Amino acid sequence: MDLTAAAVAEWHALMPPELRSVVRNDASPHHDVVALALVEDLSTVEPDLVAHVLVRHIRTIAAFGQARRIRMLADLATMHTQLPPLIAGLLANPEATPAAELIRADIEILARIVKSRITRTIEASHKVSGNG
Repeated sequence: MDLTAAAVAEWHALMPPELRSVVRNDASPHHDVVALALVEDLSTVEPDLVAHVLVRHIRTIAAFGQARRIRMLADLATMHTQLPPLIAGLLANPEATPAAELIRADIEILARIVKSRITRTIEASHKVSGNG
């Protein structure tokens, strides 16, 4: 997982246009050092303790900016099959309050984009199969 501003900018440039249009590339190099500390902590922790690491870094995560938070969530989703309960636990934790609404909004953006892409894929498959 690379959450440096440069890596987030490269990732943002590769996003599909509909996602890039709603996700602000607002990752500042100012937060690179604390992002590296978070990544280091996440890389050494057991999967069932990821939520604890996120809570410990919650103020940092809140300050990250939308693109870096979404990149973090996307990377966590590829690393942990239990991401939904992990995120639910994080958002329910009172210590996570500084970032809870931001993370919820980030997840809603991702869900909206995923839904749109799935709908287009289904519609395209119907056209190919002659059902549409």
